[in-house]
Amino acid sequence: MAAKLSPEEKKILAWVQKLPFDAETQKGWVETLEQSGMNEDMAKEIRTQAAALVAAGGEQLNLARSVTELGSLINRWRLSRNLPRR
Repeated sequence: MAAKLSPEEKKILAWVQKLPFDAETQKGWVETLEQSGMNEDMAKEIRTQAAALVAAGGEQLNLARSVTELGSLINRWRLSRNLPRR
């Protein structure tokens, strides 16, 4: 059964699909988000992978901005769920 996604989760899903993550990992995140919504383990994994994208991409300003926006969305998701920031 598909989960009803919060506005933050919908935006995170859009960014996950937009950024150049590994295709298999990206597909797994999309499926998990659509089926059961966001969870803390996935949030940590997405942030770690996003940071690796920036490190590998050098000084690509658009990529860095996108990753920063994704991190901000994850923080908003945590706040909406009353979870601590990490």
